[in-house]
Amino acid sequence: MVSVIVCHCKGVSSRRIEAEVAMGASSVAEVGERCGAGTGCGGCVPLIETILRGRPTVTEQACEVLREEAAELISVD
Repeated sequence: MVSVIVCHCKGVSSRRIEAEVAMGASSVAEVGERCGAGTGCGGCVPLIETILRGRPTVTEQACEVLREEAAELISVD
């Protein structure tokens, strides 16, 4: 699984936030208490909320785009 830095202020990765959610964190505040993400400038809060809702993360979306681009390159006549 690919991981990206979500919270640059605290250096917290998407994998770490996903792990905290899997262990029971159910709000941005709880994620922040557990790993610090979202407690700096707040710029990462929308992505933390996305992870909490279980929607595809930026990491997953980026991987899907890369898969589609690779498939296009392979299938070029």
